[in-house]
Parts: sequence; structure tokens; C-alpha cells
Amino acid sequence: MKTVAMLLFSKENVDYRVWKEARSLSKRYDVTIVMGKRESQSSFEDKGNFIVYRIFDDAFPTSLYPHKRIAAIKTLYRFFKDKHFDLYHCHDAPTLPFGYKLAKRDDAKLIYDAHDVFFKPRAKHSLKYNIAYIFARRGEKKYIGKADAVITVSGLLAQELRKIYRLEEIPLSILNTREYTEVKKCDFIREQLGLPDDSIILFHQGGYSPSRGIERMVKIVHLVGKPFVLALAGPALFERFAGGNVFYLGFLEPEYELLEATASADIGFFLPDTDDINIHFSLPNKFFDFILAELPMVVSDAPEMKKFVEKYGFGAAVDPNDTDAVVSAVKHLAFDKDFYNLVKRNMHEKKHLFCWENEEKKLLALYERIL
Repeated sequence: MKTVAMLLFSKENVDYRVWKEARSLSKRYDVTIVMGKRESQSSFEDKGNFIVYRIFDDAFPTSLYPHKRIAAIKTLYRFFKDKHFDLYHCHDAPTLPFGYKLAKRDDAKLIYDAHDVFFKPRAKHSLKYNIAYIFARRGEKKYIGKADAVITVSGLLAQELRKIYRLEEIPLSILNTREYTEVKKCDFIREQLGLPDDSIILFHQGGYSPSRGIERMVKIVHLVGKPFVLALAGPALFERFAGGNVFYLGFLEPEYELLEATASADIGFFLPDTDDINIHFSLPNKFFDFILAELPMVVSDAPEMKKFVEKYGFGAAVDPNDTDAVVSAVKHLAFDKDFYNLVKRNMHEKKHLFCWENEEKKLLALYERIL
């Protein structure tokens, strides 16, 4: 069986995209993930379908601190000294130079999987963060054309990567969808928070960054008042936004609890800054969770999200900085039952188009062509 090493410079417990790809690839290949380690995590984990080595305790080989960077690079190459693979699958730009060198050593194939945008610094992020992005971009620019294939998260980003780096082939778009499942409407959020039956629940889930618009969504919900409430699921720092008609659900297990919570809300809510380059090109996990759970949505009018929302009739895509437009969209979706039910029908009829089974076929076909 051919062997695949996935490189991931992250310490997160779950990177759902990576896990899904690894599970799919394990149907035909022997898959190993090499990534970072939190203090409470074990260095080795057998996931059944694939294995995970967590080898970076302190910093990654891309650290801005020279002594940490050198130590991490030594750790990486020490780990791979006696391990050889048929293909190196690099998740995001920081891993790409190292994957390229390992692939060259083994005469192996190389795939670059671009989750994020690295060709332009992001708005509202720290200087340190953007310096790291500059270094990552250098690696991406130098090595992306040397990859046997490039994968990314949306069609628009695929086109942009080809244009900027003058790639011979357009990268393959693998969307951040879930495995198809029939999600039943439930009262998870109302029961967890003890909300009245007439509450209209706006739901947001995900991580935090300055450009994701959490503060904006809180402001909108405070403005519209009852019966609207905002339920937030994500990191502990979301708790600081709780108060009045804003509630914190905690960090929900992503495979089951998160989808159950999504199915128990009334409106999916996501208002990030559209001037953030990553948001501009993104189709995040939550977007497809809303579709699978048949949850009508109000989202920012970033190009990719707007295209899908308007093409398939999944809700409203609005200028996040136009408070009146956001409030109007929320109320229209909440109180115009004919429109709301039309959106739910659209989602019911189209959600089979946006499931992991479709993306898996594309991924396996690419691997079959390369290996």
C-alpha cells in the first residue's frame, strides 16, 4: 500500500478538513499525520484509519525565534530520518518548504493544500502575525509550482492562486463540507440555555479572530432585542460577550454536538469583515453546516459566500458594515414565513450537492492520477 505523510503545523485537537481528508485517503493509502502537540496530548495516537504523531512541543519550524526554529527543524528531520513516504501532503504554506525537501529526498510526490491565503497580509492582525505570513508567502511562492498538485478551499481562491503564481493547472477545489447526514430539527440550544419557545435563535460557531465580526454580531442582536437571541459556540473567550440576549454555549464537539446545535437554531449568523483577504475567498465549515442542517443564513457579502447564497437561495448576503441592511435581512428572514420556508426548501433540495462524499471523489481521483 502506498504511504502518505500529512504535514500540519498546528496544535489544534481537531482540524476537521485534515481529519476528513485523512479518513478518505486511508481507504486506499497508509496515512500518517505529523503535527504539533499540546501539553495534555499524547505524542502518538492511532485513529483506526490513520495515525497521528505530535512531535512539536514548543514551537514549529517556522517560529520567528531563531533558537526555537532551529530546534523544531531538527525535531522534524530527526523524526523523518528513518521514515520514508510515497507522497507528502502539505497543509498550508508554512509546511510546504519542508514537504518539498522531504519529497525530493524520497523521490516522492508532493501535494500542497492551501487552506488560507498567504499571498497578502491579513487586515486587523498583529505585526507578528503578518511577519509570519510574509515568511510563509516566500515559501509558497518558491515551492507551489514544484508541487505535483495544488488543492484549495474554494473555486475563487483556486483561480487566484493560478493567476498569482502562474500555475500550469488550476488548483483543485475541495470544499469544507461534512459527510452527508439527515439532521433532525431539535431543541438543543433552547434546552441548554433554558430559552422561551418564542425565542428566535441566531447561531454562530467557530474560532475567534479580529476580522470574524463577533463584536458586530453581538451589537446587532443587542440592537434588535427580544425575541432575538445570539447563541455562540466556540473558544472560551466567547464567554466575555455573554450578557443580555447573547449566550455562550461553550466549545461543542464538532462531529455531533455542533451539528445538533446548528439544527436547533433559527438563523445561521456570520458577519466577518469582507476586507479580510481570507474571508474574501472563503467558504468556511460553518457555511456548509448551515446548509446541511437546513438553517437559513444571514452572512457577509464576501464574493464566494454571496455567490452560493444568491445562486441557491440560502438566505441573505449583506454588507456587514451596513447595520440597517443586516437588521432588515435578519427580520425579513425571521418574520416572513413564506420566504423562510422557501429558503428551507431550497436547502433541503440542494444540500446533497454540498457533502463530503462529493469532495472525497475528487480527492481520491487526484491521488489516483498522481500515484
